[in-house]
Amino acid sequence: MEKGHAAACDHCGWRPGSAPENPLYLAPGTVLGENYRIGRVLGHGGLGVTYLAWDNQLATRVAIKEFLPENMAGRHPETGALTVHTGQDENFRHALDRFLEEARILARFDQHPGIVSVKRFFRANATGYMVMEFVAGQTLRQYLAAHGGSLPWRQAWTLLAPVMDTLGQLHKADLLHRDIAPDNIYLTHDNRIKLIDFGAAREVTRGRSAALSIILKPGYAPAEQYREKGQQGPWTDVYALSATLYRAITGQLPPAALDRLYRDELPSPAALGVTIPEEYEGVLMKGLAIHPEGRWRSIGEMQAAWQEADRPGPAAGEGSGAGEAGSPPLPPVAPDDRNERNKRNERYIKIGLWIGFLTLLITALGVGITVLMFMDERPPETPDLVVEDESPVLLADNAPVWRGSAALQGGPSDAGSAALQGGSSDAGSAALQGGSSDAGSAALQGGNSDNGLVGAERGLPPATPLEPPLPRGVEPERRQDTAAPREESPPKEEPIPPPPARLTVRSNVTGDTAFIDGEPVGPTGPGPHELTAGEYTVRVEKEGYEAFETKVTLKPGGEETIEARLEPATAQLVVAANVPEAIVFVDGEWSGLSGATPYPVLPGERTVRVEKEGYEPFETRITLKPGAEETVRARLVVKVPAPGRTFRDPLKDGSPGPEMMALPAGEFSMGSPKDEKGRYNDEGPQRRVSIAGFALGVTEVTFAEYERFVLATRGATGRKLPEDRGWGRGQRPVINVSWKDATGYAEWLSRETGQDYRLPTEAEWEYAARAGTTTPFSTGECIHTDQANYHGDRFDYAGCGANTRVVRGKTVPAGSLPANPWGLHEMHGNVWEWTCSLRKVPYDGSEQRCAAKGVGGARVSRGGSWASFPRWLRSACRGGGNPDDAGSFAGFRLARGF
Repeated sequence: MEKGHAAACDHCGWRPGSAPENPLYLAPGTVLGENYRIGRVLGHGGLGVTYLAWDNQLATRVAIKEFLPENMAGRHPETGALTVHTGQDENFRHALDRFLEEARILARFDQHPGIVSVKRFFRANATGYMVMEFVAGQTLRQYLAAHGGSLPWRQAWTLLAPVMDTLGQLHKADLLHRDIAPDNIYLTHDNRIKLIDFGAAREVTRGRSAALSIILKPGYAPAEQYREKGQQGPWTDVYALSATLYRAITGQLPPAALDRLYRDELPSPAALGVTIPEEYEGVLMKGLAIHPEGRWRSIGEMQAAWQEADRPGPAAGEGSGAGEAGSPPLPPVAPDDRNERNKRNERYIKIGLWIGFLTLLITALGVGITVLMFMDERPPETPDLVVEDESPVLLADNAPVWRGSAALQGGPSDAGSAALQGGSSDAGSAALQGGSSDAGSAALQGGNSDNGLVGAERGLPPATPLEPPLPRGVEPERRQDTAAPREESPPKEEPIPPPPARLTVRSNVTGDTAFIDGEPVGPTGPGPHELTAGEYTVRVEKEGYEAFETKVTLKPGGEETIEARLEPATAQLVVAANVPEAIVFVDGEWSGLSGATPYPVLPGERTVRVEKEGYEPFETRITLKPGAEETVRARLVVKVPAPGRTFRDPLKDGSPGPEMMALPAGEFSMGSPKDEKGRYNDEGPQRRVSIAGFALGVTEVTFAEYERFVLATRGATGRKLPEDRGWGRGQRPVINVSWKDATGYAEWLSRETGQDYRLPTEAEWEYAARAGTTTPFSTGECIHTDQANYHGDRFDYAGCGANTRVVRGKTVPAGSLPANPWGLHEMHGNVWEWTCSLRKVPYDGSEQRCAAKGVGGARVSRGGSWASFPRWLRSACRGGGNPDDAGSFAGFRLARGF
């Protein structure tokens, strides 16, 4: 991998000097696979990163997907290669193989119009890459957001129909998508629909729970994808596609499948106010069945159900229903919808009764009017006509009349006289309105009309001009048939009270209390409450539950039912741990991280488990009361690796730390006996010392390990890389470092790993060097240059035979010479190793503890170096220096406490 040298790339968005938005991303401008220049990031998911890139050979834009599962690997900041997290090697290899294998499968669909084409796949940077066609467009999620969050059902179905065809082809090739969601359905600029993001490692985590969460989208993933041994098949994609269609037409995400297993609360689209034919809704809801056996078993089976709509029969549509252009006939009614149809029939019967009542009323009014028209005389004092407004209004024959009683007005009136109005009125009188009403009263509607045409449209006699009353005693003049009849005063109208509305409130619990406009009306469930028409606020309460509240508008004669769903009032759980960012599980479900933030938890008895890598898990049982807040204080104890086992703690970026060896607790004789050859006086008196279990570096700290620390901290500290005297760096032990440098590295590593790294005490160092032996060396009474790196020219240890005359004159790479009985390399020779203890003569206990940073005095070093004579390599030999001393003889080895 190399950085390109072009001035800029207008095609992929790279500009010189641009830095990646995330340390996990490849740097913009990087040339990958020799042909591709990396530009901006198009997307970043749990399994990888997708870049916009420029193909230098074909001079075209492409999309390149890099396999990078965040929970398994990180990126090296200098080389750009992926580094696998400790313990994830097998998972990563399996995932990478699946990624490349799926790319090969998708390449077979290169000409399929519904799948983004894969042009090439290759390995680089210790991972894999797919090169795909780049198509401009937007995801279905973006499209929905731009169209108010939802679409009419027919438009949504038309949009997703090609996806079903594509999935059918995939399933025939024994490939499941497993991640159908609005984010992964792509609408191209030329109006094609494509499936994207096949999540190339979809099967990698079967049986590997660590990566499970990154391949599931709650609401779209069916229950079988959550289970370790869940049987997945075409029905898995059926559920996700149905969930996507549900989201598109309702604007709401279905509840998570695991929640539905506990309590299935998936409302139908119709229940959410969406207009969709019952039969199509039935097909959709079967696709969302929580159990696979209740779901369509294949895409083809689901398509066949939709195609049943092509059979001849009554059409149902969207909005106004029948008569919509292009509306296909619908399949048979699903049995589950019969109850709803029965309820609707009951409403029609009630409307019919009201129609009969109003018909009788109109008949009575007609008889009264006829009688009045044929009366020969009226009281002369005043006309019977009640004049409210003297503006004339034209009827069907253009004769002017006075606006009088509301029963004959063409304008608006109250609900009591609405039965004869030509304008709109409430549903209770809709059967005789000239305005719109529901289907139950359609037979008696006159359609929409002008208010002035009411009389003519109802078949009433034509109106005539009204004349003033005659004086008392004057008989009316006999007129010919051609003359206009005598005007009679209309009858006075008695207002008809609007019929009451009925409201029923039900809930999912007992012992609750319902409130209507703040007034308690008793428990939910009993018969309907009779109320006048209007808007009401309905509230349902029960102790220990979250209150339910909604508004409802009641129409005269109408019936409404409110289904109140009360959920237990959640408790608030705070988990405080002695280590930061521990993972909290409640009843086995991930809940978040420890800290001061409370989590909403259902009340009841719950199991709380707290985990963090490197620590023993904490677990307890608690009882949570509704609405209460509880705090769990978790104390995590460091997990002690088994003695003799090596481990590497991960750093914050996921890369591994130094290799450490877990050592057992024990007791040993510290110092040398008085008769040991080459002994110095400061090595005594010899005594028994107890050591707790701890870990020690398998080798001395290398240049490569130390340089990471310098590069990460030099901006704040000004620390420089140490010189290597031309011997080489990499795996050679770091030299020219002081005691302060060594402790600075240990403190940085502790912050990076969250563990207790430090230099070993003098007693710990000798305990590890001896590795259970009591001889001068862990190799026995003698040591040779093939066992350790020291000056072997003129002096060898007394009584050990001829001089080897091997003088290497420099350090050897860490781990290149044989290990001692406890698996530790170069404990004798190579470099003097700093300890954290003060150098005191004679021993006074300081050898068993670390000196504070601010305390002056010499610190102990142990082990001898490449320039030492054999007597200085003995397990009991003590060296030392001031905290600022550094040279080519000195390095260090790390310890980690438990």
